[in-house]
Formats: sequence, structure tokens, C-alpha cells
Amino acid sequence: MSSSSDLASLKTAEILCREILLNVSVLENTGHESEVKAENRNEIHRSTFWTLLRNNACCMMVIRWCQVLGNDSEENHWKKLPYIDIQSTRKIFTAIAKKNHTEWSFFHTRAIETRNFYIAHTVSAAPNVFRDTEIFKQTASVVRENILEIYRKHENMQEYDAEYLKQVVNLPNSEIEFQVANMYKQAKIGHEEEVMA
Repeated sequence: MSSSSDLASLKTAEILCREILLNVSVLENTGHESEVKAENRNEIHRSTFWTLLRNNACCMMVIRWCQVLGNDSEENHWKKLPYIDIQSTRKIFTAIAKKNHTEWSFFHTRAIETRNFYIAHTVSAAPNVFRDTEIFKQTASVVRENILEIYRKHENMQEYDAEYLKQVVNLPNSEIEFQVANMYKQAKIGHEEEVMA
């Protein structure tokens, strides 16, 4: 790494991308929970809990995504990261969206407007970007994988962050999804045991 600021910006972007992936996984694992018909007090609490969890996951997914993939002016925007190949990464994003550049720009704008006008200010109804979680997940995965590849290529990492980098390089996106699925199963089992008691 050429400087501690390079390492810091990569580290911040990796954490933001990891949070996007965690929140998408929460949405994927809890999708049907908020649709449970509440017929008694316990079910109302359960339904409310899952609805709040999903809403928070949606909001955080969009906020973090905009920090890394939103406006170029964002402090942690992927184009500002050291060692990132901007042209090839942009092509991957367009392919992920299975859209041409104009259609990708439309999705990108909708995500930013969701953050600006719905999440941050509640000025209007949110454009429906929440159904596009796969695009959020895949684009964050691309940026995170680029960062992990940069980490793997640079042996001279600072001693201060060496342990962190060792752990993060060995944490693939699939493991993040697996961990969220297990947390969801544990929460669901704990709730079912509580209801039965």
C-alpha cells in the first residue's frame, strides 16, 4: 500500500460494502416474516419486529450503497478508491444490471432519490428500488472483491491493520450470507421456543 490514507479508504469502503451485503441478506432471509397475519398479541409483536427489521435493512442497504456507489462526490465512492480499474468495473455494473448505460443510470438515480427524498427527508413516496436487491448485492460484491484482491496483492500492509486485513481477506461474501442466515434461524428458533413456553 502506498499510504495509510489508501488503506483507510479501502478499509472504509470494504466495511460499507460488507454492510450492504449483510442488509441484503437480512432482506432475503426475512422476506416472508413481515407478511405473517397477526391474530394475537405475540404475533402482532413478531410481525412488527420483522417489519421494523426489514425496513431498517432496506434503509441501511440504500444509504450504504449510495455512500459507495452513489454520487461521485461521496467521500467513499468506489471511483476514488486507489488501484480500482474504473472502466472494467463500470462494465461489470452495467452487465449486472443487464441494462445499457442509460438504464443503469436510471436505477442509479432511483437509488439516490430514495435516499435523498424518502430515507433522509421523507418528502415523497419511495421509488421501488427495494425489489432490486440483487443489483445492490452484486455491485457491492464487485467493489468488495476488488478491494479484497488489492489487499491480497499488497504484502506490505501496515502492522496496525495486519490482523484485520488477514481476517477480512478470508471472509468471502458467501460467508457473510451464511452467517446472516444462521442468525435468522437462531432468532426464529428462539422466538418459537419462547412462544411455546
